[in-house]
Amino acid sequence: MHKLNFRKVSTSLPEINKKKIDFFNLNIHNLPPSRNIYFYSNNYSVPIKKYILNKKIQKIILDFENAIELDQINEEGISTFFDTIKIVYKEIGKVVLVALIIFMFSRQFFQNYQVSGMSMEPTFYNNDLIFVNKLVQKSIPMKWIPFFESERWYIRENIKAGDSVVFKYGSKNVEKFLVKRVVAVAGQTVEYQNGIVKVDGKIIQKLDTNNNYIKLTSEFKKMIVPERSIFVLGDNVYNSFDSRFWGFIKTYQVYGKTEFIYWPKDRMGKIEHSVQYDLGK
Repeated sequence: MHKLNFRKVSTSLPEINKKKIDFFNLNIHNLPPSRNIYFYSNNYSVPIKKYILNKKIQKIILDFENAIELDQINEEGISTFFDTIKIVYKEIGKVVLVALIIFMFSRQFFQNYQVSGMSMEPTFYNNDLIFVNKLVQKSIPMKWIPFFESERWYIRENIKAGDSVVFKYGSKNVEKFLVKRVVAVAGQTVEYQNGIVKVDGKIIQKLDTNNNYIKLTSEFKKMIVPERSIFVLGDNVYNSFDSRFWGFIKTYQVYGKTEFIYWPKDRMGKIEHSVQYDLGK
């Protein structure tokens, strides 16, 4: 708020007449661009309604229709301050809202996870931070729709043998996310006997049967991977809780395919996908 002194008054200010406009000849070289400038006379503050600019300001037209008493000035100053705060918070709110929309939209395509444990070493180590591509698999439960033939509507199915994927495992009361390697998909054959893992008759893992951990796993003869199912193993097969214990995983349990390690810095990089042969031997 700027207080300007009158040099010459063209007419004396009578008691405020809301319909009357008085003109003042001012010796002012610069006028701030804001219209929050007030002229003080007697007990009133009169705001600018319009001003005429030449090389030097010659006249300022005052708006007496909006004149306020001087004892209201401090209150108005406080209101202006709070109005400024409101504007700042409003702009911050817009930025936060846009960021939130972008965040929620991006979560439909990518998700970050933290690796826990050693079952995927040396591909992933404990506490690695990874990005997962959620575009490879997407399905929607359809049980709630009467007469719908399938329990789920599969929108995208692009899981391949060799992919390392994140999926949900466990009961509703104890659910957790795991990361494992897909070694066989629907239609392929898989068998696990005497420490040997075969996919389509080809040996992909030959393990030490004297290892105490391997002794805990469940062997099975050749089986065909069911429709919309996968068989998964940990890259560290001597320390992995995987399909050797609990069999096949449904593809709708898959949340996405691992794409990128973004922490720690020295391991940052894109993840290569391929079936691991004889890893952990």
